[in-house]
Amino acid sequence: MAKEVMTVELKDKVLIEKTAKIRAYENGVKTSLFGIAHIMQEIQKGELYKADGFKNIIDYAGQVFGYKKTMVYNMLQVAENYLQAGENKTVFAIGEKDFSMGQVQELL
Repeated sequence: MAKEVMTVELKDKVLIEKTAKIRAYENGVKTSLFGIAHIMQEIQKGELYKADGFKNIIDYAGQVFGYKKTMVYNMLQVAENYLQAGENKTVFAIGEKDFSMGQVQELL
């Protein structure tokens, strides 16, 4: 069952850029979730959602992508604790072998 995609018009140029990156990652493989987690973390740290009137990262991610609160919190925690800076893989990665987002979430 496909999730419903929200149609929201954004104004902030940086948020638009970050949102486009998230959309591109959604179409990829498992490492894409790590990329989304990184970008969500950047949006959260920069409070980029505020310029477009969102209350917080949860409000932004819910309205723009249909993400649930728990998913957003998990992504932020995974990015903070288990992802390598600037890369779409975990600190546990060995070569091409890595954990999935679900496996890393279990560590939370």
